[in-house]
Amino acid sequence: MEKTNEISRKRLLKELSNQHFEARTFDSRIKIRYKDSNQSINGSGHIKILKDSIVWISVNFLGFPIAKMYITPHKIQYYNKINSEYYDGSFDFINQKLGTALNFDNLQNLLMGDAISDDLSAYKLSINKDYYELKAQKNQPVKVLKIYSFFKVLSELIESRKGEKLEISYFDYQRIEREQLPKKLKVKTRNTSKNMEIEMEYKNPTLDKELRFPFQIPSGYREIRL
Repeated sequence: MEKTNEISRKRLLKELSNQHFEARTFDSRIKIRYKDSNQSINGSGHIKILKDSIVWISVNFLGFPIAKMYITPHKIQYYNKINSEYYDGSFDFINQKLGTALNFDNLQNLLMGDAISDDLSAYKLSINKDYYELKAQKNQPVKVLKIYSFFKVLSELIESRKGEKLEISYFDYQRIEREQLPKKLKVKTRNTSKNMEIEMEYKNPTLDKELRFPFQIPSGYREIRL
């Protein structure tokens, strides 16, 4: 890993912006692990992103499709074959599980290794040997942001007003064409009604392909109401 250099906060924020995900589409197989106090599931699947428009995720277990999610800036649609249930509504579906308040842009940034928030001008910068660190000086939801020397996110700590915490960590990156993309990420909740961890590893990602995003909620499924 490259060591950090002396840098101003203004320059750091500019470099972060320069490394922001810019490809038109992202397409990757995934390995995924879900864990909470009741269960642990290892699966595989597929993720597709049309920048600023669609996040599409399909999850398989033991080779069989079990769930699919279709996310746009205005709504989330999801169905689960195991429980024969579906959701069609707002971002509250994700935010209640994560104990935070994310919108579509935040989620896209999270998946691509970019800072959740672009409003970092009031943060205090400190420089460590292996990473840069920005700490909130005001009542900002993102409390601590650690950044690799190549200006992609190492980790973020987000805290809600209720004290619920969301930790996001990135384990190494890979260069795909002009983009630096995560190889593996972990999302972990703390102090929520249901603590959980989600690990996702990208396998053979590609950029700027023409993609389809098939999604249809099966008939007869029970609606999830929040």
